[in-house]
Amino acid sequence: MNSISDIQINFDTFEASLNGSKGSSFHQKRQAAFEQFKRTGLPGKKHEEYRYINLDDLKQHPFKVAKAGSLSLNPEEFLIPDMEANVLVFID
Repeated sequence: MNSISDIQINFDTFEASLNGSKGSSFHQKRQAAFEQFKRTGLPGKKHEEYRYINLDDLKQHPFKVAKAGSLSLNPEEFLIPDMEANVLVFID
């Protein structure tokens, strides 16, 4: 189960991996959002917006922060040759 303490451990692990960007304004917003999350916790049926949404299944999966990997895919090999157009590449 993903308790607040489990989520805190994952957040701390994520912070340790930031490698010098802990002082960024984006990370400060992330920290403030996480503090708000720790105060309010996961939503439940008492929250109007989540009254009809069952989050029990979500709580059963032990989510962890994914590690950054290297991208070994060359998106150019999937492009149509000689096509003159704007191209959006989404890599999951």
